[in-house]
Amino acid sequence: MSLAALREKILSEAVEVAAKVSRANNVAMQEERTRALQELHALEEGIVSAAHTEAERLTRIVHQQANLTGRSLVLSAKQEALTKTKEAFIASIKDLSKDEKKLLHKALLVLVPKGKDDVDLDADGIGFVFRGEGMEMNLTISHLADQIFWKYRSELAIELFR
Repeated sequence: MSLAALREKILSEAVEVAAKVSRANNVAMQEERTRALQELHALEEGIVSAAHTEAERLTRIVHQQANLTGRSLVLSAKQEALTKTKEAFIASIKDLSKDEKKLLHKALLVLVPKGKDDVDLDADGIGFVFRGEGMEMNLTISHLADQIFWKYRSELAIELFR
């Protein structure tokens, strides 16, 4: 074989080897791209899934806060209605006629023991605070109203908030 033919054969084999290596590299690159794209899609799906989960969690929190705020407003309105009712009750006692006030005062005096005692009249002139005999009794109208409203709170709530 001549030198030119040998050279031609070596060059042609080199071109074939280079083409095979090039094809193998192209296949490997394509496989790497496919793998990288699959990883990116999986990562994207994970991020989107995490975002959906977080959005659902935040939605629940907002819903719960709105629900609690609504309940708080309802309870505040109910408490205000109870307070106004109690104030109206006290006002109705204070608006009694002079004779009715005297009768109520006498009825309250019956509740305290007789003897050395100290009676401090309430500003309304009906109720009082009794101190004596080792005891103290608060029979002011506002205190009695508080006790009545506490004792009958369930019944009052049913009547007011049907």
